[in-house]
Amino acid sequence: MGNDSTCHVVDPLLTNTLGHASGSSEIMTPTVQPQASDQLHELETRLRKAELRASIAEERAKQLENELHGIRQSYSWLLTHPLRAYNPKRIFLFTLRGIGRQILRHPQLVDAIKPHLKAHPWLWEKIKREVVFNHTLNSQFTCRLWQRITDRIFLSEEIPQDKEDKEAGFTLIPFDGVAIYFANGPLEDRRGIGRVSRELLIQLKSLAENSVQAENHASSQTIRKIYFYASIHWCPDTLPAPCVVMIHDVIPLLFPSEFPEAIRHTWETRYKIIASQATRIVTISQSSAEDISSTLEIPKDKISLIYNGITELPVSRNPPAPLPETPYLVFLGSHDHHKNVHVVLQALTLLHLQDIHLVMIGDNTGCKDRVKELGLEDRIHFLGRLSDEDTGYVISNSLALVFPSLYEGFGMPPMEAALLGTATICSRRPAMTELLDGVTVFAEPDSPEEWASAIENLRSDAELKQSIQSRALNHVQGFSWKTSAIHLHRVFHEEAL
Repeated sequence: MGNDSTCHVVDPLLTNTLGHASGSSEIMTPTVQPQASDQLHELETRLRKAELRASIAEERAKQLENELHGIRQSYSWLLTHPLRAYNPKRIFLFTLRGIGRQILRHPQLVDAIKPHLKAHPWLWEKIKREVVFNHTLNSQFTCRLWQRITDRIFLSEEIPQDKEDKEAGFTLIPFDGVAIYFANGPLEDRRGIGRVSRELLIQLKSLAENSVQAENHASSQTIRKIYFYASIHWCPDTLPAPCVVMIHDVIPLLFPSEFPEAIRHTWETRYKIIASQATRIVTISQSSAEDISSTLEIPKDKISLIYNGITELPVSRNPPAPLPETPYLVFLGSHDHHKNVHVVLQALTLLHLQDIHLVMIGDNTGCKDRVKELGLEDRIHFLGRLSDEDTGYVISNSLALVFPSLYEGFGMPPMEAALLGTATICSRRPAMTELLDGVTVFAEPDSPEEWASAIENLRSDAELKQSIQSRALNHVQGFSWKTSAIHLHRVFHEEAL
């Protein structure tokens, strides 16, 4: 069924292309050949310049290597060796590691530190960014050590032992005989996890307020309880019981070579233990459910599938920055390996797409070196993080949104684009094949040629583009947060004690 729908998407273009090919070659040749020749000459010039820059860089590297060798052979280098062994940075990091060990050994220190960090969140953010999780400064051991401290202090609210404080760190939602304790931690997450958490909380509250029995059950002494964490990243080491935990994906376990050892270790140990404690696991796609079961060794009957809802992005009146006047594509996401933006960059180097630009939203400046290598500096626009309104403006005015991920637990951007009337091109990979079959243009994630063809299809065939937009809009309207909350409440009702 999936292959058939893909063929239907592509067939109109094939027919259109064959129709053009049947025209007179004598008419086309004089206009096409000079253009191709000029473009080829331009590419050869770029290649020669790149080779020259590479040669200069290689010579400079050799010079620096010789200079460094000379420094290391000097008497001053040998004489100052003891000082370098005990430099301030080394002493500071040694002290940082020692403090971390003491905090983990003495829980009372956690209680002493927590109020100060919460009173000054900017300070904690600065420490995390510039010291604690700076892999340039710290060893993997130190980063992993402070990750555990972070989990205890900030990320996950440990359940206090005093009975009267047991529900600290949760939002209580009385709903049809069940007291839902919704963990507050994930609500602060700046990633998509935060958006999912906030939307679910809003809908659960709304459903509870509209429930006739809500007020009566709120004062009941026999009410059943359930705890809920909207992300496993925010769970304590020991879960309260009964507890439902949401796992969005297990990407670090599927692409282990592309993630730091500390992150892999956390998934293989801590998160695996937490998942085994949960009364029920909730996830957002069938592909994620299967991967969670296989990588974390969770029985499939313990995993519930609940699709995310989709919220239409608002659209600002003005662009957040100067945008290309020619047709442009949008990429929304980070520069992580599994986001696979390089296949789109490679596709844009092909001759027939020389006028197409790419606007990139998010923390993705890590690919700037690759952009320079490909000679695309003038056609790639990095806008960084944007508000929802500005993101909506950029997407709604684009030719298409590109989503080349190797894997996604759900993949919200294509659905958000659909609500804005924008077509998408996606990798033929989970969960996109599960959720977007027949309403997007698929391309293989390792084929720049397929991506270039898909881009050209949407640009040249207005009927195809309109068809994709219309079908996608109808499709995504079935994904509502209210429906997600209703299914989640059913899980709570089944597992509450």
